[in-house]
Amino acid sequence: MKRRSNGVWYFKKRLPGIGSVERSLGTKSRTRAHRLESMVVSLHEAGRLDLMHAWLEGDTTLAELQEHYEAGTTHDLVRLVRGGRTTLSEAIDETLDAKAADVRPATLEVYRTGLKHFLRIAHDGRVAEKLTTAIIRDFKKARHQDEGVKPQTANNDLQAVSILASYAQERGWISERPIIKRFKSAPKTIWLEGPDVAAYMANLRPAFRPLMQMLVGTGIRLGEAENLRVCDVRFSGDACEASVEDSKTPNGVRVISVPDWCADVIQARIEADSLDGTDGIFAPIPRRTVQKEHTRAVMAAGIRRDYTIHRHRDTFATSMARAGMPLGVLQHQLGHGTIQQTMKYARFHPDYNDAKPYFQKVADRLGFSPSGDRSGDTPRTALDSKTP
Repeated sequence: MKRRSNGVWYFKKRLPGIGSVERSLGTKSRTRAHRLESMVVSLHEAGRLDLMHAWLEGDTTLAELQEHYEAGTTHDLVRLVRGGRTTLSEAIDETLDAKAADVRPATLEVYRTGLKHFLRIAHDGRVAEKLTTAIIRDFKKARHQDEGVKPQTANNDLQAVSILASYAQERGWISERPIIKRFKSAPKTIWLEGPDVAAYMANLRPAFRPLMQMLVGTGIRLGEAENLRVCDVRFSGDACEASVEDSKTPNGVRVISVPDWCADVIQARIEADSLDGTDGIFAPIPRRTVQKEHTRAVMAAGIRRDYTIHRHRDTFATSMARAGMPLGVLQHQLGHGTIQQTMKYARFHPDYNDAKPYFQKVADRLGFSPSGDRSGDTPRTALDSKTP
């Protein structure tokens, strides 16, 4: 440690892996200077060369370094440092590149447009300073109130920002994920009727047909079907059940019922490919290839283009609701976290708004009898007969 003529103390040492270092400690207090020097040496001895370089290159300050060091949160500072040189525009480009393999080009373009608006309103700068709850709240207000876009359009933009935030947290550019609240909107339901399902299946190539039949027949998610193994399926007489991985349930797994026409498909695949144990039932096909095949079949069948693979769940749910499946059972089959999510299918249920079939059951149980002529007679009850 060395003191300059202006009274400020300097750190002056040779550090292995870094070299000779001579840097101001920013204080005239000998006690504070010794404390800062000890901290720097301790961090170096602990192998935190990343933080040493961040200090020497100006990505963090001694005060910030000391604050996290004394609080035992240097891991948080590391995340901030890693994101220190990454700008919002760079983070957006990298996020879109990473997402390109998982979504359709049209979906990627929606994300690109939303993030373009976010960059325009938030302005470029350090991603750690731009991906904050306050800035995202201002962006939401600017898009909806100031620019007048519809809530659904604003929600699409916020979805893109959410994907950016998740990727930024994964890369360590931000220490915590910002809060992103979307506008409430009525859930959209898009489903296929019988003739459309038949046309869709006919236009699928044979390799993809079993997977899509499983989605339409059980209502499970694409990822759940892709992870289904032989050991997850149980055949018992005429019944078939399957345990699917579900991150939204407390134990990570839910048991679903499998209809005969899907059970036959599963058995045929197991026998044809001699599958056993932990073997996957559906051949591992790249997600993008599956998406392309679905789009091709939809267009060939003349189905509306916004009918995505995920809409197979709508087709299943509307069909089951129409058949009278109790909404609680449907909720479990779909893996919805709350019954509110399932209630959008209630309007398809034949008995949902019809209370009449239950009136006589209640009357019999409570001891009420029919009134007979409704022209003005006073209804009689079992209680009336006991009145003197």
